[in-house]
Amino acid sequence: MSSEQHKKRVRALFDVVIELPPEKRELYLELQCAGEPEVRRELDELIAHDTATKKIRVEPVLDRMEPEADPTQIDKYKILGRLGEGGFGDVFEAEQTEPFHRKVALKVVKAGMDTRAVLDRFEVERQALAHMSHPGIARVFDAGTTERGRSYFVMELVDGRSITQYADSSKLSIAERLDLFRSVCDAVRHAHQRGIIHRDLKPSNILVTSENGKPLVKVIDFGIAKATGGGLSNETMFTEEGVFVGTPEYMSPEQAGMGGDIDVRTDVYSLGVLLYELLTGALPVDAKTLRSSSIARMQEIIQSESARRPSTRMEGEGSADRAANRSATPARLARELRGDLDWIVLKALEKERDRRYESASALAMDIERYERDEPVEAGPPSVGYRARKFAKRYRVPLAVAGIVLASIGYAFFETNRQRVVAERALEEAEEMSRFLTSMLSAADPRSEGKDVTVRAMLEKGAGTVREDFAERPLVKARLLFTIGKAFHSLGLFQDGRPFLEEAVATREDLLPDDDPDLAFTNNVFGMTLFQLGEMPEARAHYQRAIDVWKNAYGTEHQNVATALNNLANTYWATGEYDEALPIMRMSLAIREKVRGPDHLDVAQSLNNLGALAATTGDFAGSAEYFERALVIREKRLPPDHPDISQTIYNIGTTKMMAGDHAGGVPYFERALAVQEKTLGPKHVEVALSVGALANAMSLAGRFAEADAQFERSLAIQREALGPEHADVGRTLAAYGYHERRKGNPAQAREYLERGLRLLEKAGQGDHDDAVKARRVLGEIDEGAQP
Repeated sequence: MSSEQHKKRVRALFDVVIELPPEKRELYLELQCAGEPEVRRELDELIAHDTATKKIRVEPVLDRMEPEADPTQIDKYKILGRLGEGGFGDVFEAEQTEPFHRKVALKVVKAGMDTRAVLDRFEVERQALAHMSHPGIARVFDAGTTERGRSYFVMELVDGRSITQYADSSKLSIAERLDLFRSVCDAVRHAHQRGIIHRDLKPSNILVTSENGKPLVKVIDFGIAKATGGGLSNETMFTEEGVFVGTPEYMSPEQAGMGGDIDVRTDVYSLGVLLYELLTGALPVDAKTLRSSSIARMQEIIQSESARRPSTRMEGEGSADRAANRSATPARLARELRGDLDWIVLKALEKERDRRYESASALAMDIERYERDEPVEAGPPSVGYRARKFAKRYRVPLAVAGIVLASIGYAFFETNRQRVVAERALEEAEEMSRFLTSMLSAADPRSEGKDVTVRAMLEKGAGTVREDFAERPLVKARLLFTIGKAFHSLGLFQDGRPFLEEAVATREDLLPDDDPDLAFTNNVFGMTLFQLGEMPEARAHYQRAIDVWKNAYGTEHQNVATALNNLANTYWATGEYDEALPIMRMSLAIREKVRGPDHLDVAQSLNNLGALAATTGDFAGSAEYFERALVIREKRLPPDHPDISQTIYNIGTTKMMAGDHAGGVPYFERALAVQEKTLGPKHVEVALSVGALANAMSLAGRFAEADAQFERSLAIQREALGPEHADVGRTLAAYGYHERRKGNPAQAREYLERGLRLLEKAGQGDHDDAVKARRVLGEIDEGAQP
């Protein structure tokens, strides 16, 4: 540490410790100065000097001083009562009297605590709140200075309880707690997008209120927030590098290290602690043990002691009450937490931040996968971590490592969530883990002496499976199924077909009719056949999956709904719309009943029904389905999620197909705004949306605006794809149709001819777009009107 850094650290520590009550200073100094005797000595001298100076100046007056009374009015805010206080500020409930009346929360710096450090921290919180606009974050309305010169700011009054108190008093189930937690993740995601790391996420800083009869989370207290690059003013950013800030029970290892090198993953860790507590009613580390430890020991615990799996916490004193608060028994709660939820929580709590979820959104999305019964990103740490280390050590192609990890994840998905015979599942999962590790070893490029392709590795592995597991057909079937599914994931459907076909045949011979494995295998095989265009065969396997799942779980089950949706798609693909429609509706009805009307699976069904209705010419019905899907997705997904922009785009397309060109324009504009935010203004997908907007504007008669959008679309495409790409030709042709509508046949001809040349040069001279361009050129030659 340089001399200047040393001085800054001592100054920062002094600014904090001098504002603490004398009885708390010793513990704070022990925590902050462990192993730094020189820093401690200087702080002791500064504190002694400050104390002596204060005695000389103010001791005669203190005997006569009374505590300052709470204010009754601050500017245009009438103080109604005290809500609470922190180390540096008082929070009051107040009533705004002008320009309109409303109740607010007003936070003001405590009397006598207007040091630079306190004011900096206060300004950080004000700026952080002002930078954000999200329903899950308390809003800031105003700021100023009292007549006595004390800084204050005014924010939204949140009348709620801490998230853990609310969840327990309402006896929320695990599913309900997960929904509430995902709302917290979305609010934190918004803060991170604005360049703000909270650094003190804990139940008391996450309140739950009610809006329209539904719970609404509010993240509060950004007093120790940190900017990640332009989010807050550099002049007021008070990061306290080298100072122990935050709440130990919820603090990430890197934050406890006091080095200042933190990023958004420190909040992901705190979210992991919160999720652990919401699910189990306990903390990963015992609070009493942590608080009774020395500072050095506290840091050691936070940085090195791993949490137990949540499912193992449903035992011992208090477990019955904790389970009852979750509308369950201890045994039932342990079963519900075991498996995917264990792994999701532990991934968020990884000590190495590179192994955590990369963002709050990634954590929320994995919870959504769990809720949809899809394989989750998280998995048993030991197996996945060993596989990643192996892949890195032997430089196995990234795609190979991805397939292996996906396969392992799928195995645990099935073994933990869809198995009827647990012993068989465990045996098969262990064999698959050993097989995958062996397959990676055999694919070591150093021993092969050449690059190893994914296909070659999988094919070689399949030969090994058939030889090594000939006497254990169910294990062989699982491994062949895994290989076939890997081919499917790579888009190599024909390559994967024989492995899936063999797996289906073996399981059909050896498993009972209600075994869920039969349904899984038939459903995935049906997906492969669908991609190969073999619709009758795909239908047969989807129907088999439906029958097995009905036998195993009953008619109203989410897996039945998924297979019905797949079955409907086969009829849609062959133009048998009357067959597809009732099946899609049946899938939707099951999902609404089982998942609830606001679930993302319901949105998927509504989106498919909207697309089907548009195909059959029912544009009004199509728009209604898409609008309902959009409401759900905007409620459940981050505002910049691609599913939202796609749904908005679908609505615009439906409007256009119905001839409502003016009505389609605002939807294309909305979809484009989301895409630009997520992909950037020069992405090729953005160019396609800009082109769609240009076409809609043209058909709506907004020619000048359409001109600008066509030019923009061409500029993006030429930069991203090159000036002679076929998509540039398509946009030029569309520009030509636009010019013809404007009454400029010469300009239309120029654009159409240029576009047609590019399509022909790209080998797409027989494409529908090229055929249409030639037809319109002929019409122009004949003098026909558009």
